[in-house]
Amino acid sequence: MRKRLIAILLVIVMLCTLLPIGALADQMVYITDTGVKYHKYGCRYLSESGYAVTLDYAVRCGYKPCSICHKTSSDEQGVAGFTDVAPGKYYSDAVEWAVKNDVTRGVSDARFAPNDPCTRAQVVTFMYRAAGGPNVEVVMAFDDVHYLDYYYRAVRWAVKNGITTGVGGNRFAPDEPCTRAQVVTFLYRAAGEPDVGGSCRFTDVASGAYYRSAVIWASENGITDGTAPGKFSPNETCTRGQIVTFLYRYYNDTPDPTPTPTPDPTPTPAPPSADSKYIVSGKLPYPCPTPESGVPSPTDTATHDNVLALLDKYCPNGAYILRTTEQDGDDFMVWMNNGDLIERLSTAVHEQEHGYSSYNSQHSIKRDPVTGEYKIATAEAYYTGEGMHIMVPETDTYHTEEIAAIVPESLRSFRYDTYIGAGVEQAANVCGIYGLMNEFTAYCWGSTTNVSLYEYFLDQPFSEENWLKYVMMSSGDYFAYSEFKYYILSYLIYAKENYPEIYAETMDNQALRDAFRIVEARYRATVEQYFANLDRLEDYLKENGVAARHTDNGFYIGMRGCGTFETTYRMLENAMQAPEYVEMYNLMTK
Repeated sequence: MRKRLIAILLVIVMLCTLLPIGALADQMVYITDTGVKYHKYGCRYLSESGYAVTLDYAVRCGYKPCSICHKTSSDEQGVAGFTDVAPGKYYSDAVEWAVKNDVTRGVSDARFAPNDPCTRAQVVTFMYRAAGGPNVEVVMAFDDVHYLDYYYRAVRWAVKNGITTGVGGNRFAPDEPCTRAQVVTFLYRAAGEPDVGGSCRFTDVASGAYYRSAVIWASENGITDGTAPGKFSPNETCTRGQIVTFLYRYYNDTPDPTPTPTPDPTPTPAPPSADSKYIVSGKLPYPCPTPESGVPSPTDTATHDNVLALLDKYCPNGAYILRTTEQDGDDFMVWMNNGDLIERLSTAVHEQEHGYSSYNSQHSIKRDPVTGEYKIATAEAYYTGEGMHIMVPETDTYHTEEIAAIVPESLRSFRYDTYIGAGVEQAANVCGIYGLMNEFTAYCWGSTTNVSLYEYFLDQPFSEENWLKYVMMSSGDYFAYSEFKYYILSYLIYAKENYPEIYAETMDNQALRDAFRIVEARYRATVEQYFANLDRLEDYLKENGVAARHTDNGFYIGMRGCGTFETTYRMLENAMQAPEYVEMYNLMTK
């Protein structure tokens, strides 16, 4: 025993010699549930509610270092700790204001880079943060802006408030330089486009220029004095020093800027148009009659009536799928066999959508006019929402597993081996694109069910456990949207090169293209709502005194959290920005 104790002590001594003095102590920092910075012990900006956590945990949860207690010797060399911002510059006060109000923290701890050009994404992000970073609900309209981009919320806010409509073609062009004319136009729109006089003191601002009123307004309100006497330089790229100066003057000198509108408390994306001659109504009226029993609580047993009562109120499309397949003799309760009311709802809807497709598909015998052979002709039924489905006649296919030739290993994500790997007997493989569409549709409605439960949990007594369950459920399958969209487009790209006849027949199938367009839009709206709900949830938890952080790949509630698979989502979405995928997507959705 004595030898073991001596050995343990020796190991401890050896480990301690490998650590720099004070390394263990430096691993602890102090945070608060409502703050955004981590502090050293004794920092004057640390409130009494601060508590100790590891530095790794603080960084993982998104906390940033306090600029006071983590200041280095170089911080004293310039304004706000930046070595390249000297006192007395036109932008000095603006930079100090921007840092204090979390508009920007510079390009590094020591540099602000006031003369660097600003992109469109940076400008709207600065404006968004200066406005307080409000959470707004609007479905993203731009194909080149994704949720995981740092400017996603800012662009969504700018669209909601009429600040920008993009550059055309469903593009925002986030990485393009932002001109001085564009910046003052953004600010002018944010202010509500007030009436201005007709005269402009800048000779390089044409009378018919789209930004003329914005420049006049900015000049009258002291936001800009131009770049030289009589000169505004509208086409020059706006620098970081200029944009923070414009914002500083706008928020400190311009009276009563128009406030950001309050978002609707319960946002619901409008369903896309289902305009297709192949759309038909289902067997029951929509929505189904609401049962007399009340809505169950999360701890209630998963009975037949409880399942329908919950879905009838919070996800009518899920309820419709279950009720319709039940009428066809299919018992949806087989998917609720663990007795939990909440966890398997989406599974039931997903699997019963497969049943819905099967019960509503049509089969007939047709004679091939060339060979004289008789074949079974199938028309698949894909549920499109609101009690309707689209009938899609099948054409010749090939096994989806062949797309391995163009799908790199890094993009064979979570569901690849399950549905379309070599030798898999799933319909997504053996039935080609029609099997892929079947799974795409089933995942769409399963994911929609999970995401819709946000409002259900809002109506329940507050519980961290419930909200953690919501995040885990809704995060589990939303990214199947990107997976199956990528597989479908890959299938078509591969067919175009290797099976030109199959490709031609597939692309001539207008019903299939309509089905993809409609289901893809429905699923995309669900994914947008999923991310919007996480934004809302983070704010809601903090309002209730609970620490919450949404990071790049996880969501944390208190000391617990779960993965959100955003790396997979981003990876696939980025892959579909390749020209051949963009072209195929446009062909399928036009």
